[in-house]
Amino acid sequence: MSQNTPSADYLLLPKLNALGLNAHTDEATGLLQGLDPNHHQPVLTVIGRYVNAQQLRHLSAYKRQGCKLVYFMDDDLLDPSTWVGLPWRYRWKLFRWAYVYKRQLLALADEVWVSTPYLQNKYAHLRPHVVTAQPSPHTSQGQHDSAVLVCYHGTASHQADFKWLLPVMQEVLQRNPQVHFELFADKQIASLFRQLPRTAVLHPMSWPQYLAYTQSRSADIGLAPLSPTLFNAARGAVKCMDYTRMNAVGIYTNVPPYRDHVRHGSNGLLLPHNHAVWVQAISDLAHNKAQRLQMLAEAKSSFSVED
Repeated sequence: MSQNTPSADYLLLPKLNALGLNAHTDEATGLLQGLDPNHHQPVLTVIGRYVNAQQLRHLSAYKRQGCKLVYFMDDDLLDPSTWVGLPWRYRWKLFRWAYVYKRQLLALADEVWVSTPYLQNKYAHLRPHVVTAQPSPHTSQGQHDSAVLVCYHGTASHQADFKWLLPVMQEVLQRNPQVHFELFADKQIASLFRQLPRTAVLHPMSWPQYLAYTQSRSADIGLAPLSPTLFNAARGAVKCMDYTRMNAVGIYTNVPPYRDHVRHGSNGLLLPHNHAVWVQAISDLAHNKAQRLQMLAEAKSSFSVED
């Protein structure tokens, strides 16, 4: 199991830290290990949920080297009778990557860890230890306090704008670990952004659904790029009101219709259609909460959006 799962963040990383070990994912095998902080050598390897034949060979080698092996279950992975009602693809995954290796896993494991008292009681013959869920550095509230949400709520008619925005987002995410993005996009466009970290891609909504969603959702920055297409030439300035309703400061391409409604630096930003300029502006605004609040107050007054 890698570190990029909920179970790793809430269960395994805190457990390894409590044991005085540094968590590390072995790049060669994808297995989560606990390293001795003094010698940086693995003293414990966690078999999390699934395993394959190649990993089994590595696990045998780890054990011969004196590394303790732990098998971790956060679901009932070893009893197919409990899988009734699950999607067949998920049942096949449980069977292919957990159940078929049941004997080898349990023979190799020096300890069994489970996530609930239910699993502890059911598999009491394995003498499992319950791992208690706890916050880890990845899930700490401090990260939420400093996070900045940047949204782009384009529709299917904004394909050119989505494609233009992709390299901007890539650079902003690389420079600013506190920045998160939120998009609305259909399946085709969503595939362009699937590889980006800290990016939520939501399914398009009807106007009543979108209105209800944005009435209960806040953001920090809203993006409204407009590529120089004939269709974009007829756009209106509704994004000024959408983003302001969400308490987000808008960043707009310096073209009509936004040029007629936005005063640069006062109730939003008007920028040339240039990747580097947008990257810098988003990054600067993400780091300046006071400026965002001041511009938001101006935007609420300009666009008649009440608090």
